[in-house]
Amino acid sequence: MKSKLHLENAVSRRGADMGRADRLPANLNAPCKLHFTQLKWVDGDYDQGGAYWGRTKGDHIFCAWGNVEGVEVRMFVRAFRREDAWFGVDGVLNTLPNARKYN
Repeated sequence: MKSKLHLENAVSRRGADMGRADRLPANLNAPCKLHFTQLKWVDGDYDQGGAYWGRTKGDHIFCAWGNVEGVEVRMFVRAFRREDAWFGVDGVLNTLPNARKYN
């Protein structure tokens, strides 16, 4: 099942939001199946929706998203490699240990 990540516009008259907030389920141990993708950089430091992340040479922002127990879940992880974003110390599985990937 392919799903496209939709990032809301993160730019207001005050400027760009600094990153994006995670949306996590109340039960972090709930089994869940999440989509997982690397965000594309725009102008070097921004995501497609205009949120400012800043960038260190070689790093990326990854997003895991899906529906868990009726709640739209989104988790953003900064990492150099895709594997680190899923399995690493700050990775998805460290926060949502029963998550599985669609892709």
